[in-house]
Amino acid sequence: MAEEFFIPKLGQTVEEVTLVRWLVEDGAKVDRGQELMEVETDKAVFPVESAARGILHRGPYNDGDVVPVLTVVAVIGKPDDKFEVKGPAATPAGASAPAEAMLVSGSRPAQMSAMATITVELYPREPETDEPAPSDTFDPLRTLRRVQLYLAGLFSVCR
Repeated sequence: MAEEFFIPKLGQTVEEVTLVRWLVEDGAKVDRGQELMEVETDKAVFPVESAARGILHRGPYNDGDVVPVLTVVAVIGKPDDKFEVKGPAATPAGASAPAEAMLVSGSRPAQMSAMATITVELYPREPETDEPAPSDTFDPLRTLRRVQLYLAGLFSVCR
């Protein structure tokens, strides 16, 4: 049975990566630990290594495509295995397909699609007015108090 090759989660905040380039051609024999592709996050470019041995069967992703993490981008197996696109409709060649259509049945992203996303607003929005906010007005006594506290902190460190 073919082993799925997916984009690993490269950090806590990384949700998608850009496929910089494939390092191995479709149909090539690969070994465990061999670098198969390079992906770019918002911070760096990372090589992605194979976790299996066999023949690489790439999916419909090309250089420059933006791919969600944990998406299956290829399978590694026997020469007669194929990467199968599962989803509502197959996309024409050269067209970018939605992430849901690129999943191989039983893949990790499909299992994770049931997870809920929660958005928390840490700082509630203030109603918009033309009046300046209290922090925007100059208060000389408040400023003097802040300077005093700052200087007191400096002198306590010097002792």
